[in-house]
Amino acid sequence: MTASSSIGINGIGKRGKELKVFVQYKNGGGIRVAGIDIGNYNGNWQRLFKNSIDVFKSFRKFLLITDGDTSILDSLKGKVSVLFQRCLWHIPHQLKYVLWKDKNKVVRKSKEWLHIMSEILEICAIRLLVDCEETIKAMIVSKKDRLDKVIEYCKEREYKATVEYLKNAKGDMFTAINNKLHGKTTSRVERVFKTVNMRINGR
Repeated sequence: MTASSSIGINGIGKRGKELKVFVQYKNGGGIRVAGIDIGNYNGNWQRLFKNSIDVFKSFRKFLLITDGDTSILDSLKGKVSVLFQRCLWHIPHQLKYVLWKDKNKVVRKSKEWLHIMSEILEICAIRLLVDCEETIKAMIVSKKDRLDKVIEYCKEREYKATVEYLKNAKGDMFTAINNKLHGKTTSRVERVFKTVNMRINGR
């Protein structure tokens, strides 16, 4: 799992620097922080992954869950075969901001806004421990069909930013369950950020 967040640093503007974190699930449960890097905003991820590439290559299936930052893949391209999964917590969370960009067309908490948010929350809700291949395939087909209807609903109302966002997210929302792998959110990484920010604020 990977994600990035801003952290405050003395003498470096209001935004500070960007903290990039790479976390791995452990076989026996729990997580381990496999990499941390602090750098400029929109920087690449090569330095963070540098010491882990050989380890990645040893995995038969390497699932990478991110908050939607596809630039991460540029640092792994040609080196590792990656299964890419969008964080399903971030999608409805980020969608609130995307809908705000369409504010000239849709009003927050309106009937249309609530319909879109409730549908996306349902689509992003994935049941764990489903191991029947036929059930998994049927579930993905159902969710993709439902997502297509939401996209069409937004198209009809000219919510351009929302349509673009959902189209971009669509292809990588169900990678984990389609490959019978656990992992759908970067929530464990978000907890690392929370701890870092709490310690910085209390310094």
